[in-house]
Amino acid sequence: MRINRMKLLILAQKVDSADPILGFFHRWLSELSAHYESIIVICLGSGRVDLPGNIRVISLGKKAESRGTRVNFFLRILYAFNFFRHIIREIPNYGSVFVHMNQEYVILGFPVWKLSGKKVMLWRNHPSGNILTDIAVLFSDEVFCTSRFSYTAGFKKTRLMPVGIDTDFFRKRPSVGKNPRSILYLGRISRIKNIDILIGALNEIRGRGTDFRCDILGGVYSADVRDYLEELKAAVSEYGLEGRVSFRESVSNDDSAGMYNSHEITVNLSPDGMFDKVIFEAMSCESLVLTSNRNLSGEIGGEFLFRYRDKKDLSRKIRSALDMPSPVKQESGRNFRDYVIARHGLKALAGEIRKYS
Repeated sequence: MRINRMKLLILAQKVDSADPILGFFHRWLSELSAHYESIIVICLGSGRVDLPGNIRVISLGKKAESRGTRVNFFLRILYAFNFFRHIIREIPNYGSVFVHMNQEYVILGFPVWKLSGKKVMLWRNHPSGNILTDIAVLFSDEVFCTSRFSYTAGFKKTRLMPVGIDTDFFRKRPSVGKNPRSILYLGRISRIKNIDILIGALNEIRGRGTDFRCDILGGVYSADVRDYLEELKAAVSEYGLEGRVSFRESVSNDDSAGMYNSHEITVNLSPDGMFDKVIFEAMSCESLVLTSNRNLSGEIGGEFLFRYRDKKDLSRKIRSALDMPSPVKQESGRNFRDYVIARHGLKALAGEIRKYS
């Protein structure tokens, strides 16, 4: 059978342009469509979808809510059955496979793809991994990540890739004014995101009489995360920050550009191995980004980098950024955007994926 590498199968968690966390992938698909003859996407679930005609989305029908251990077990069996049914039925319609994050797909699909001569590419960007990650890497022809501190970065076959930011969408919008002395956290509410360090740093700043306003935007997706959110709110109350720090629901990926544009500073506290897209979306919108991510050491000015989980260092960097003269803030914002365009644009990422298909 002749293998057509211009036809791509993608395995993804969700296709939904409105999703606060995974909405970016809808933009990826739109750009990838220009590089392939046709694309089939198999995903656990889908929502708002508006994609070019050469993309076909097949949802396995996963719902957001858990309905009990026994029900979930049978649902997983059903998802697995449908997964195999689709990847086997569609064999003539794809030549390469791109698995985004879900390493289990590589392990499950390997026998089918090996026997049918498909090339398998795995995208996994996370600081931790396990034996399943090792097996998925072994079964993949190409492995992609963006952070040199990602677990998968340690394998010889791994390639470092651009983050993949749609710089045409994430840009400065003159119609949206920046709120003076405003700080933004945008992302999941999760312990791994170290939001408690941000709140501790804001308490340090308040104690020095610095004026600011901080908005924390993020969704809660599990019971343990709900507990963490309550801890964060309790800390805000204990420190007397209620009038300065607000918690808000997550916004869609489409609306996030407006949030970056309306805040002077965006703070990201994720571990090095994750290399959050929030960092680069905010930079592309010319927001000043403060991060502890060591991937950016030597890439951006030291005044925008703080030591990981060091609230005192973060408080110093926030005060310094807040007090920058307006022309310096504007020039720094432009430099950030130029950096993203040069190194982490979506068009460059799509070209790299196509090259290795």
